[in-house]
Amino acid sequence: MTFNLLDKRWIPVLYADGRADRVGIRKALTEAGAIRQIAASNPMDNVALLRLLLAVLQWCKPRLSDDERARLGIHHGIPEEWLTKELDTKGEPNDAFCLFGDANRFMQAPADANNERPVADLFHELPGDSNVTHFRHIRDYRDGVCPGCIAIGLARLPIGLTRKGSGKRPGINGDPPVYFVPTGNRLLTTLLMNWPFPQVPGDMPCWGSNSSERLPTEPIGVLEAFTWTSRQFRIDDKSLQSGRCTVCGEHTTSLVIRLHELNQPNGRSELSRSHQWRDPHVAYNQKNKAHQSRDTEKNLPGGAGQWRECLGEVIRCTDRLGPDANLSVLVVGLTTRIDKSVECWSALLPSKYNLDRQRFDLDMDRLDKTVSELLDPHAELKGKRLTQWKARHPLRVVRHHDRPLSDSVRCALADRLPMTELGMSETAKHAVSTGDALPLGDMTIDWEGVLDDVVRATTPGSALRRRKALLDAHQVLSEGKLA
Repeated sequence: MTFNLLDKRWIPVLYADGRADRVGIRKALTEAGAIRQIAASNPMDNVALLRLLLAVLQWCKPRLSDDERARLGIHHGIPEEWLTKELDTKGEPNDAFCLFGDANRFMQAPADANNERPVADLFHELPGDSNVTHFRHIRDYRDGVCPGCIAIGLARLPIGLTRKGSGKRPGINGDPPVYFVPTGNRLLTTLLMNWPFPQVPGDMPCWGSNSSERLPTEPIGVLEAFTWTSRQFRIDDKSLQSGRCTVCGEHTTSLVIRLHELNQPNGRSELSRSHQWRDPHVAYNQKNKAHQSRDTEKNLPGGAGQWRECLGEVIRCTDRLGPDANLSVLVVGLTTRIDKSVECWSALLPSKYNLDRQRFDLDMDRLDKTVSELLDPHAELKGKRLTQWKARHPLRVVRHHDRPLSDSVRCALADRLPMTELGMSETAKHAVSTGDALPLGDMTIDWEGVLDDVVRATTPGSALRRRKALLDAHQVLSEGKLA
């Protein structure tokens, strides 16, 4: 059986005329001007498939002149002749992109892989292995996936692998960070916003060379990084069956039931912990650490307030694209919950980028300070006493000065925080999209109501004691914390 990803239908897309379809890699590039966006059901796949297309495009054409860029402005998509040298022709496509076969397969382990695994290993949304919320795994080695969806699962590996589980290795960025991807109103526009990338000597994709031959000290380029996988799977094509795909529901005669894994490091030694790689779609802090999703169950206020950091990074995209850029940014992240399940979230944040950068940074700093003082006095505690905090907090007064906040206060905050954060998020996103100043006077939030609810729900004892706690909290609130 042959299934070449260059020309077979497998990448879900939405055309500008509203038509949904699946296309191969070649068609996705040559018709990029007519395609609105990649339209996978899982937001992480939209980022993974876009980065795969970018890797193929960078591999085929690593340079783009001004005249060639101007030509693309009136072109239907990427010219076919730019792709032929590496991808070969439609009649005889490059066999490095074959999903099945005896030779090297696209993004798969060598033939000596022998550790049997269910196809659920490629999909966070399918029950499998030891995820406690899935109870008994009676569907392992019974449910299967069609070739198109299995290809999407393989393309997801470079960005979606976590280190959760015994012996599991994360991707090149560690546990999946939040990805910030500039996007336009057409796939062609999105490609041009991100490509071409700076060239790195010796940089090759996983289907073009053996990266294990390169030294750990050699620099890493986008071709290697966008296609590198820390876990190596190989499709078991000897047990293909007829049936309906568990992921997309399509009926196929080539249903993949199981995989074979090679349990050894892939590529260069210590590649996943290299400090020589900075992902173009990841935001880094001053300590060179990638901005990651925070588990809202482990760190409720910090997790719920991630939109503030995300908005800041969206504005900072103008550093690379220019202050007059008119685009949206697709923000995608993975959150690993306490029960070991994984949730994927995304947001498409539009922006006119006509805000004053310095004013925006100052406004966001003030907003973070306000929220921290009023809602998050325990966010960074981790067992420390509140006396280490310099500022006074209303909730600190409620909880008898220097005692850490109890679970009851956390639960009370959990009850109010989602709606509070939602209100602030919508207000801030509207301000960003219109260029208005952030209304930090009150951010449309009823701070008094939040304190009232928390105090009444958590202060033990008599009604007089609750009244005293309310008075203390409102006195602190009135001392100008919002100024």
